This record gives sequence, C-alpha cells and structure tokens, in this order.
Amino acid sequence: MTYQSILKQGLIGTAVVLLLSACASDPSACDPRKGGFIAGLSAMGSGCYEKRIEEKQEKLSSAQSLTERLQGEQKSLRHEKSSTARQKSQTQGRASRTTGSQSSVSPTKAAATKKSQQGDSEEIKQLERELKKATEERDRMTRDVSGSIVH
Repeated sequence: MTYQSILKQGLIGTAVVLLLSACASDPSACDPRKGGFIAGLSAMGSGCYEKRIEEKQEKLSSAQSLTERLQGEQKSLRHEKSSTARQKSQTQGRASRTTGSQSSVSPTKAAATKKSQQGDSEEIKQLERELKKATEERDRMTRDVSGSIVH
C-alpha cells in the first residue's frame, strides 16, 4: 500500500465517522460544553448548534413577554389599589363632614373594604412573586444563550 492510498482511506474513514455522528446527533444532546472535537464538528455540520440557539432564544423571548405582561398587571393592580384607597378616603371624608364623626361608616362596610384591600394586596404579592420568578428565568436563559453563542 502506498502512502496516498493509506491517506485516502484515513480521510474516507474520518468522513464516514463524521457523517454518521452528524446523523445521530439530536438538538437536545447538542451541548457545546460537552463532547469532543468530532462531536463539535458534527454538531456544527448538522446545524444542531444553530437549532439549540434558536430554541433558547425562543424561550428567552417567551420569558421576556411573560415578564412584561406580569409587570403590566402589577402596575394595573397598584393603580387600582391606590384608586380604591383614594375613593375610600373621599367617602370617609364626606361621611365625617355630614355626620360630624368618622364612626358613621358602618362596621360591616369598613370590614368589607378592609377585606377587599387585603385581597388586592395578596394579588399584588402573588404577581410580584410571579414577576420575580419570570425575571430569574429570563436571566437564566440569557446566560444560557450567551454561553451557547460564545462556545
């Protein structure tokens, strides 16, 4: 055997291995931080890295839109809460002017108003927890996408 025929067989063997490994790779197993040189080449050749980056970017944009939606809801609830508090204050002011005391607001009505405000407060707290969770998820995805692009 000549040197050229050995070299040809070696190149053909390498090409076959690369092609077979490219066929066997799936996007979920395509992590640039894992695998070796040949796995990296096959992933690049098969478009696996690009698919992985696209999937991560879609997740990131989804998390960002969720964050924006939750921030909008939170802003709306805060506005509603302040509006309700303002209306309560105005109602109590009118009631005290007409009767001469603030005790004119019935205990039942005062309890209902307090319960409503507590419900609004709990809803705001829940939205704040969801917003924090979505923000953390968005930040984690941003780090993952950045890490994928760098590698």
